[in-house]
Amino acid sequence: MFLYLKIKCKAPGSHSKFPKIVIALRGAQCRSSDIHIHNRLQSTASSDITQRVMARTLEKETVTAIERAILTAQKAGKHADLHAIASIFNCTYQSVCYIRRRLEKHQRTGIDDRKRSGRKPLAGQERMAESVKTLLAQRPELDQKAISNYLFDEFGVRVCQATISRMLKKNAIPHKISNKLYKKSKLFTTDSEGKVTPVAEDNSREVAASALSSLPNGVYKSPYPPTNMLSAVTTFNNHVAGSYDQNRAALAMDITFHDSPNPETNMVNYMTPYS
Repeated sequence: MFLYLKIKCKAPGSHSKFPKIVIALRGAQCRSSDIHIHNRLQSTASSDITQRVMARTLEKETVTAIERAILTAQKAGKHADLHAIASIFNCTYQSVCYIRRRLEKHQRTGIDDRKRSGRKPLAGQERMAESVKTLLAQRPELDQKAISNYLFDEFGVRVCQATISRMLKKNAIPHKISNKLYKKSKLFTTDSEGKVTPVAEDNSREVAASALSSLPNGVYKSPYPPTNMLSAVTTFNNHVAGSYDQNRAALAMDITFHDSPNPETNMVNYMTPYS
């Protein structure tokens, strides 16, 4: 009778009570019928554990229906019969319990375990990529900001420039602004419509020469007071010679005069030793 009560009180699917049942069988006078019951109990529990581990994944429609059934019972102020729900939708009791715990956690904390943190996939990204590819084939001078405005006008979705860059790279869309067309140009201008125009890079000497040649005669005025060559050289020599105690081998001086009427005397190269 003691053995019968131990087996009868065993919780279904509980693997932790097997040692107690084995001890009871060993401590009692086991008959063939008792051993048969013990073997049958082990096989039933093993199949129950295997069924719980290998349970099939429920479809989204089934999960939505189970959630609706649980929420309907909660709104009515009743406890949902999880065993009945599991039998109706042909799933395990543990699956229904998991769905109920997830709903309660979402109601309590607002956290949905099904939603993963991180970057969300962009809806309709394939159609956007095809539209951007067609747009750049027609207007290759547009920059990424103009492409973002175009996608917002067409699809109503504000896409950042980093997402556009990943879209171009993922779909192998050639963007001539960042690739071949403006590869040698480091300077460019962008108008209000997003059109990019490269700026030709000139040599610094050529730019300086063109800038000087573009100035009209008589426009430039020197910020220094008028002086002549002799007074400037004398003042410079006295200042430099009095600034150093040790001997200097040579000194090169380059003076520009802007008030001289003769252009040939505008630049004077002067070198003198000091002792």
